[in-house]
Amino acid sequence: MKPLCTDAAGLNRAIQELCTESGIVARIDIRTLVKSGKRQALCFLRIDSAAQQEQLMRTLGLTRCDDDLLLIVDLPPEVANASAPSGETAITARTTP
Repeated sequence: MKPLCTDAAGLNRAIQELCTESGIVARIDIRTLVKSGKRQALCFLRIDSAAQQEQLMRTLGLTRCDDDLLLIVDLPPEVANASAPSGETAITARTTP
């Protein structure tokens, strides 16, 4: 199955569409993380309504991160070495021995 979202811009559009369909207004901030060739998107959603936050936490399995909700999405590896598109910030994860 081919992934629906291959970059932060596509993921942003998909999240906005989901929120619009649910009547939820959210501020979305997406950061990508690359570690050992694996690429993930960290999606931070800021939603004013506590009821809407609870709804998304239940339906999408989001977790709370301070005042934001956090969704972690695996991105396909074939774009892992591409430069970050406009509006996408890539963060290279480093581990200390």
